[in-house]
Amino acid sequence: MSDFRNLRALCLAVLGRPPVGIDWAGVVSLANRALLTPALAATVASLPAETRPPEAVSAFLAEVMARNRERNRRLSAQLEEIVQMLASVEVECTLLKGAAFLAEPGPQADRRIISDLDVLLAASDLERGGAALEQAGFQVSARYPEGDSHVAMEMFRESDVGAIDLHRRPPGPRQVMFSTLLAERSTRTPFGAGHVRIPTAEVRILHLAMHDQFHDGDFWSGALDLRHLLDIAALAARDPDWDLLSPRLLGGLCYRALCRELIDAHELFEANLPPSFRANLGGELHHRRAMLQLRWPAVRGGFSLLTLLAEAPAGFGHYRREWRFRAASGISTVSSRQRALGRMARLRDTFNERPISKI
Repeated sequence: MSDFRNLRALCLAVLGRPPVGIDWAGVVSLANRALLTPALAATVASLPAETRPPEAVSAFLAEVMARNRERNRRLSAQLEEIVQMLASVEVECTLLKGAAFLAEPGPQADRRIISDLDVLLAASDLERGGAALEQAGFQVSARYPEGDSHVAMEMFRESDVGAIDLHRRPPGPRQVMFSTLLAERSTRTPFGAGHVRIPTAEVRILHLAMHDQFHDGDFWSGALDLRHLLDIAALAARDPDWDLLSPRLLGGLCYRALCRELIDAHELFEANLPPSFRANLGGELHHRRAMLQLRWPAVRGGFSLLTLLAEAPAGFGHYRREWRFRAASGISTVSSRQRALGRMARLRDTFNERPISKI
């Protein structure tokens, strides 16, 4: 129960309303685990004196905030260099997740720990863009074939504070992410010596939800990514086109997963959502499951197994559509053995200890 109490206290503190009797040590510990410490620090700094944490806690939060601001300054400079390198070979990129916040005005980037730079290139530009980055000193730490991952390669330089995830597509189902309705929704923005494309608010919300729910497996494990939920709350305040995110475009399983992520963001960080998302029964049940297992962690494994069984028909339908889309698009696929091993690995991860940033 302590994690659940601290979760509620952390969310209220980030919103500027820390509850009376808050356990600051427990809340800061949870914020550290959820990578939410800079967001907490930014809010605490503006609280009235009578509601601020003890001096030692305030000093720690201020130090984290200062170090994160410096890290993000260096990440921003690194991103400007990447954009310039790509522009030199006539390649323009789209920024995803945390990288998109770096290229925008406003305080959101300072409130966020950005682990790496997610950069999306058109399929026709991947080879040329990747070669330009390698010539500039970036090393490839991993390459992934099209059938395996939305990330084409991971790159790094020893002198940089963050790695690059070079994407061939956003995270999420191919038949959804390759939709022309989504591809057309971005804004060309000056950045450094070049230009980048930043997806519109509703598309960025979808990217975050699909990354958490399916790429990270939160839909099956019931985990929460507070950092992304806070991002969604910030993006929901930008008047997104909610009508785009319809069951017709997404399909039943993806729509339930999106609703679950949006309800999480609404309940924890007061994200402004249309009633239709909050009223989705499947999304609401998955949200309640996540809250229950935070109260009673011992039920997590049983809930994960129940979710796998209950969603199996929808899951099989989802993956069948995915494979049909691959076949129709001429996308290479992995063998049945590799696919089975991959599914087993994901299933094992569902029952294992959660990685950093997940609660």
